[in-house]
Amino acid sequence: MQEDKEKKMTKDVVVSLKGLQLAPDQQSDAVEVIAPGEYYIRNNKHYVLFEEIMEGETQTLKNMLKFNDNYLEFTRKGPMSVHMIFEKGKKNLTYYYTPFGSIQIGIDATSIEVKAVSYTHLTLPTNSL
Repeated sequence: MQEDKEKKMTKDVVVSLKGLQLAPDQQSDAVEVIAPGEYYIRNNKHYVLFEEIMEGETQTLKNMLKFNDNYLEFTRKGPMSVHMIFEKGKKNLTYYYTPFGSIQIGIDATSIEVKAVSYTHLTLPTNSL
């Protein structure tokens, strides 16, 4: 019964993600994704689901953001997959899987900021380990 109630709370949203990829001895690389998605709250956590097609690919990537005030989890499934965890003040390692092989990446979230305005705004400054 509770799950049906939560499904009714789903909202259509426009997802706008901006990030910066940093690597030792390399120039930083800005990344931006804009896509339609769905937003809902379940068990005191916020969820955003969206799909995207990467340049040069034909298969869809399915993405999920799960977050609260000091935690963000990003999961991508498809030809490229990853499970990244951003926790304020913690360093995490993960692997980014691509059709060409895997890449180990480090995450160092110095802050996580969620602002409730007419849209949801999420800021994640990160540094490479």
